[in-house]
Amino acid sequence: MNDLRFVAAIGGAKQKALLMEHKDENVRAAVAVYGSTKMRNALIDDVSDKVRSAIAQHGNAHHRDKLVHDKSVNVRFAVARYGNDRQRQQLLDDPDERVRLNVATYGNENQRWVLLEDDSYIVRAEVAVCGNDEQRMFLVDDEDEWVRTCVARYGGNVVQELLSDHGDKTANSSVSP
Repeated sequence: MNDLRFVAAIGGAKQKALLMEHKDENVRAAVAVYGSTKMRNALIDDVSDKVRSAIAQHGNAHHRDKLVHDKSVNVRFAVARYGNDRQRQQLLDDPDERVRLNVATYGNENQRWVLLEDDSYIVRAEVAVCGNDEQRMFLVDDEDEWVRTCVARYGGNVVQELLSDHGDKTANSSVSP
Protein backbone atom coordinates (compact mmCIF):
# COMPACT_ATOMS: atom_id res chain seq x y z
CA MET A 1 0.00 0.00 0.00
CA ASN A 2 1.28 3.46 -0.91
CA ASP A 3 2.50 5.27 2.23
CA LEU A 4 0.06 8.15 1.71
CA ARG A 5 -2.88 5.78 1.31
CA PHE A 6 -1.78 4.20 4.57
CA VAL A 7 -1.83 7.66 6.19
CA ALA A 8 -5.33 8.19 4.74
CA ALA A 9 -6.37 4.88 6.29
CA ILE A 10 -4.99 5.31 9.80
CA GLY A 11 -4.06 8.97 10.06
CA GLY A 12 -5.96 11.58 11.95
CA ALA A 13 -8.44 14.08 10.56
CA LYS A 14 -5.72 16.69 9.95
CA GLN A 15 -3.60 14.30 7.90
CA LYS A 16 -6.62 13.16 5.88
CA ALA A 17 -7.68 16.76 5.27
CA LEU A 18 -4.24 17.53 3.84
CA LEU A 19 -4.47 14.53 1.51
CA MET A 20 -7.87 15.54 0.07
CA GLU A 21 -6.15 17.72 -2.52
CA HIS A 22 -3.35 15.30 -3.37
CA LYS A 23 -2.66 14.89 -7.10
CA ASP A 24 -2.86 11.09 -6.93
CA GLU A 25 -6.45 9.88 -7.31
CA ASN A 26 -5.61 6.74 -5.32
CA VAL A 27 -4.71 8.86 -2.31
CA ARG A 28 -7.91 10.91 -2.62
CA ALA A 29 -9.91 7.69 -3.04
CA ALA A 30 -8.35 6.37 0.19
CA VAL A 31 -9.52 9.54 1.93
CA ALA A 32 -13.00 8.91 0.49
CA VAL A 33 -12.92 5.39 1.92
CA TYR A 34 -11.47 6.15 5.36
CA GLY A 35 -12.40 9.81 5.82
CA SER A 36 -15.41 11.43 7.40
CA THR A 37 -18.76 12.33 5.88
CA LYS A 38 -17.58 15.93 5.73
CA MET A 39 -14.54 14.84 3.68
CA ARG A 40 -16.72 12.82 1.32
CA ASN A 41 -18.97 15.86 0.91
CA ALA A 42 -15.93 17.88 -0.17
CA LEU A 43 -14.73 15.16 -2.57
CA ILE A 44 -18.07 14.29 -4.18
CA ASP A 45 -17.38 16.45 -7.26
CA ASP A 46 -13.83 15.15 -7.70
CA VAL A 47 -12.66 14.81 -11.31
CA SER A 48 -11.71 11.18 -10.73
CA ASP A 49 -14.39 8.54 -11.09
CA LYS A 50 -12.27 6.34 -8.79
CA VAL A 51 -12.81 8.88 -5.98
CA ARG A 52 -16.52 9.26 -6.74
CA SER A 53 -16.91 5.46 -6.89
CA ALA A 54 -15.28 5.17 -3.46
CA ILE A 55 -17.78 7.71 -2.16
CA ALA A 56 -20.66 5.74 -3.72
CA GLN A 57 -19.40 2.62 -1.98
CA HIS A 58 -18.48 4.04 1.42
CA GLY A 59 -20.66 7.12 1.63
CA ASN A 60 -24.24 7.51 2.76
CA ALA A 61 -27.58 7.66 0.96
CA HIS A 62 -27.22 11.42 0.45
CA HIS A 63 -23.94 10.87 -1.40
CA ARG A 64 -25.46 8.18 -3.61
CA ASP A 65 -28.48 10.43 -4.31
CA LYS A 66 -26.07 12.94 -5.79
CA LEU A 67 -24.08 10.29 -7.71
CA VAL A 68 -26.97 8.21 -9.11
CA HIS A 69 -26.85 10.05 -12.45
CA ASP A 70 -23.06 10.48 -12.59
CA LYS A 71 -21.50 10.54 -16.05
CA SER A 72 -19.23 7.61 -15.15
CA VAL A 73 -20.58 4.09 -15.52
CA ASN A 74 -18.20 2.99 -12.74
CA VAL A 75 -19.85 5.39 -10.30
CA ARG A 76 -23.39 4.38 -11.30
CA PHE A 77 -22.30 0.73 -11.05
CA ALA A 78 -21.27 1.36 -7.41
CA VAL A 79 -24.54 3.18 -6.69
CA ALA A 80 -26.51 0.22 -8.08
CA ARG A 81 -24.60 -2.15 -5.81
CA TYR A 82 -24.39 -0.15 -2.58
CA GLY A 83 -27.43 2.07 -2.95
CA ASN A 84 -30.97 1.66 -1.76
CA ASP A 85 -34.07 0.59 -3.69
CA ARG A 86 -35.03 4.19 -4.49
CA GLN A 87 -31.64 4.79 -6.09
CA ARG A 88 -31.76 1.49 -7.97
CA GLN A 89 -35.20 2.43 -9.27
CA GLN A 90 -33.60 5.44 -10.96
CA LEU A 91 -31.05 3.14 -12.62
CA LEU A 92 -33.54 0.68 -14.15
CA ASP A 93 -33.20 2.31 -17.56
CA ASP A 94 -29.49 3.11 -17.34
CA PRO A 95 -27.86 2.96 -20.78
CA ASP A 96 -25.16 0.57 -19.55
CA GLU A 97 -26.16 -3.06 -19.07
CA ARG A 98 -23.57 -3.53 -16.30
CA VAL A 99 -25.44 -1.04 -14.15
CA ARG A 100 -28.78 -2.76 -14.86
CA LEU A 101 -27.08 -6.08 -14.10
CA ASN A 102 -26.27 -4.78 -10.61
CA VAL A 103 -29.88 -3.65 -10.22
CA ALA A 104 -30.99 -7.19 -11.11
CA THR A 105 -28.52 -8.62 -8.58
CA TYR A 106 -29.05 -6.26 -5.65
CA GLY A 107 -32.49 -4.84 -6.37
CA ASN A 108 -35.89 -5.92 -5.18
CA GLU A 109 -38.53 -8.13 -6.80
CA ASN A 110 -40.40 -5.19 -8.32
CA GLN A 111 -37.24 -4.02 -10.04
CA ARG A 112 -36.58 -7.52 -11.35
CA TRP A 113 -40.10 -7.59 -12.83
CA VAL A 114 -39.20 -4.51 -14.87
CA LEU A 115 -35.89 -6.04 -15.95
CA LEU A 116 -37.56 -9.23 -17.24
CA GLU A 117 -38.04 -7.39 -20.53
CA ASP A 118 -34.57 -5.87 -20.69
CA ASP A 119 -32.88 -5.81 -24.10
CA SER A 120 -29.77 -7.43 -22.64
CA TYR A 121 -29.85 -11.20 -22.30
CA ILE A 122 -27.22 -10.85 -19.55
CA VAL A 123 -29.60 -8.77 -17.43
CA ARG A 124 -32.49 -11.19 -18.05
CA ALA A 125 -30.22 -14.13 -17.13
CA GLU A 126 -29.36 -12.39 -13.85
CA VAL A 127 -33.08 -12.02 -13.14
CA ALA A 128 -33.35 -15.79 -13.67
CA VAL A 129 -30.51 -16.33 -11.19
CA CYS A 130 -31.58 -13.83 -8.50
CA GLY A 131 -35.32 -13.69 -9.07
CA ASN A 132 -38.12 -15.92 -7.91
CA ASP A 133 -39.82 -18.84 -9.66
CA GLU A 134 -42.70 -16.67 -10.83
CA GLN A 135 -40.20 -14.48 -12.66
CA ARG A 136 -38.40 -17.53 -14.01
CA MET A 137 -41.72 -18.80 -15.39
CA PHE A 138 -41.93 -15.58 -17.38
CA LEU A 139 -38.48 -16.33 -18.84
CA VAL A 140 -39.06 -20.01 -19.69
CA ASP A 141 -39.59 -19.19 -23.37
CA ASP A 142 -36.96 -16.46 -23.59
CA GLU A 143 -35.35 -16.09 -27.01
CA ASP A 144 -31.87 -16.53 -25.55
CA GLU A 145 -30.52 -19.99 -24.75
CA TRP A 146 -28.38 -18.76 -21.82
CA VAL A 147 -31.41 -17.16 -20.16
CA ARG A 148 -33.36 -20.42 -20.54
CA THR A 149 -30.39 -22.34 -19.13
CA CYS A 150 -30.34 -20.09 -16.06
CA VAL A 151 -34.09 -20.59 -15.67
CA ALA A 152 -33.56 -24.36 -15.72
CA ARG A 153 -30.57 -24.25 -13.37
CA TYR A 154 -32.12 -22.01 -10.71
CA GLY A 155 -35.80 -22.85 -11.06
CA GLY A 156 -37.71 -24.78 -8.44
CA ASN A 157 -39.89 -27.84 -8.95
CA VAL A 158 -42.71 -25.95 -10.67
CA VAL A 159 -40.30 -24.47 -13.23
CA GLN A 160 -38.63 -27.85 -13.74
CA GLU A 161 -42.01 -29.48 -14.41
CA LEU A 162 -42.95 -26.77 -16.88
CA LEU A 163 -39.63 -27.19 -18.68
CA SER A 164 -40.03 -30.94 -18.90
CA ASP A 165 -43.57 -30.44 -20.27
CA HIS A 166 -42.05 -28.11 -22.89
CA GLY A 167 -39.39 -30.69 -23.69
CA ASP A 168 -36.85 -27.88 -23.35
CA LYS A 169 -33.31 -29.13 -23.90
CA THR A 170 -31.96 -26.60 -21.39
CA ALA A 171 -33.80 -28.25 -18.48
CA ASN A 172 -30.94 -30.69 -18.01
CA SER A 173 -28.25 -28.58 -19.59
CA SER A 174 -24.81 -28.13 -18.13
CA VAL A 175 -23.95 -25.22 -20.41
CA SER A 176 -21.77 -22.61 -18.75
CA PRO A 177 -21.59 -18.92 -19.63
